Amino acid sequence: MAHWADPSKRTPGEINTHDGGRGVYWEDPDGHLLEIITQPYGPDVENSGG
Repeated sequence: MAHWADPSKRTPGEINTHDGGRGVYWEDPDGHLLEIITQPYGPDVENSGG
């Protein structure tokens, strides 16, 4: 399955490791770009209430 480490699709076949987690982007059959991440992004996610 084609996948990218970024939503701009500049890093094919890779995953990202932002904020200590992992993330990947891929297209669904209709061409919508989907994302899955294992750690919320951002410097203050621990205090965000989510």
